[in-house]
Amino acid sequence: MDRLDFIASLTKGLDTIVDVGCDHAYTLINAITKYGVNKGYGLDVVDGPIEAAKRNVSDASLEDKIEIIKSNGFMQFDKPVDGIVISGMGGMNIVDILSYDIDYVKNCKKLILSAHNDTPKLRFFLINNLFSIDDEFMIEDNKHIYEILVVSNKKLSRKYDYFDMMFGPVLREKKPELFIKKYSEALEKTKNALKMAKDPIAISKLKMEKAMYEEILK
Repeated sequence: MDRLDFIASLTKGLDTIVDVGCDHAYTLINAITKYGVNKGYGLDVVDGPIEAAKRNVSDASLEDKIEIIKSNGFMQFDKPVDGIVISGMGGMNIVDILSYDIDYVKNCKKLILSAHNDTPKLRFFLINNLFSIDDEFMIEDNKHIYEILVVSNKKLSRKYDYFDMMFGPVLREKKPELFIKKYSEALEKTKNALKMAKDPIAISKLKMEKAMYEEILK
């Protein structure tokens, strides 16, 4: 299962979803044809992907199920949905999109979020705004390991700490194979860098990183 299909599989059980930055609409198409979603909206701000998405929706004969809308995040969109999907962009971009109308976001049952980078900053935003991180996954695509967060606005059942924000509360607990792979490699790189480091500040920072990686790999 590739990354987009895996993300689509997480929409199972939802009736309506919006995919922000939908690109070619593959996630929406899979969500409807394979995972039982009834209605989908695809938002994008770039004309090329919008036209490609419309062609793909038409080719799949899903014009009655999927609506493609030109919108910068939620700026031109306010239809009620059960779920929000945002992937394929940086963590801080996702934060900006969610921040635009946080009340609208909190009315959704489920958020499925996958950032190319800055996932710890995304987790910090979610936790600071009292979202619950219900599940987390890792998937490798083109030699890049992506983290996927499944989030809701239900009441928090636990407190989150710094390690949760950095490495993921669920991922730390489950320790999937890709988690071990990613941070074992990071630990080895840190050890090698520590052997070469001369500057006291750099050495101190590397020692802290080494200790963190060793802690989460226990």
